[in-house]
Amino acid sequence: MPWEYLYNFGYPAGPILTQAIAYSISRIRPRWIRTVPTSATVPAGGALNAEATFDATWIRGGPHDAVIRIQSNDPHQPEILLPAHLDVTPRPEIDLSRSILSFGSQIIGGSSLDTLVVSNSGTDVLVVTGVISSIADFTADVDSFRVAPGADRFVHVAFHPTR
Repeated sequence: MPWEYLYNFGYPAGPILTQAIAYSISRIRPRWIRTVPTSATVPAGGALNAEATFDATWIRGGPHDAVIRIQSNDPHQPEILLPAHLDVTPRPEIDLSRSILSFGSQIIGGSSLDTLVVSNSGTDVLVVTGVISSIADFTADVDSFRVAPGADRFVHVAFHPTR
């Protein structure tokens, strides 16, 4: 039954909102837990092996807690709550927009700019401690910087040929 229907027919908004929030929270499942099967029938006297897979691929570093809820028609224990805990070791992961910069043809004394995007697809802050070229004709607009998880940083590289 839509919540609007109840509200339009005089039900107080507070209890409706409380129920809506409780319902919404019960439907939230953490992305890092997958259970198989999600539903099953166990015959009397039978057993079922269920599997819970924890996947930290896209989860930020640190502790993560959740509850695995098993609901049944058992009148003595209609719901079992199993605590689930995952510790994710944070780690940065550097990604570059490309591996080659292109400045085209330049005359001595001229200059050209190119941009490199440094991304962090990891789960911890990426700390870049140096942007250095072995050839003095190439310089970057930044020496060191930090990139938050899921963020990008533009690095502008200049080419000033001197010979």
